[in-house]
Amino acid sequence: MFWLLEGAIFLDVGNVWLLREDDNRPLAQISKDFWKQFAVGTGFGVRFDFSYFILRFDLGYPVRNNYYDEDGSYWRYRSFNELVIRDLNFNLAIGYPFNN
Repeated sequence: MFWLLEGAIFLDVGNVWLLREDDNRPLAQISKDFWKQFAVGTGFGVRFDFSYFILRFDLGYPVRNNYYDEDGSYWRYRSFNELVIRDLNFNLAIGYPFNN
C-alpha cells in the first residue's frame, strides 16, 4: 500500500477581485494596492495514486486574511500561541490541482 502513498506540503496565495465596484462587496474591486489583499494559507496532505485517479486528503491553515481586521492587520495570528485546531480546514479531492 505504501507505493500508492505520496505527500505534499503547500502554500496557497491568492484572491478574487471585481472589475466594477459592488455595494454588496466593499473593497472587492481591484485597485493599485491589490498586492496587499492576497490571502495566504499553508498546509500538508497525503495523496493516494491509483494510476487512473488520485485521491487527496489535505489539512490547511489560514495564515493571512485578504482583508484587515479591527486592529488594522491582515495577519490571522500574532504568535504561534494563538494557533488553534478548530481553524484547520480539511479538504478531500480527486486529481491534482491545476493538472492538464
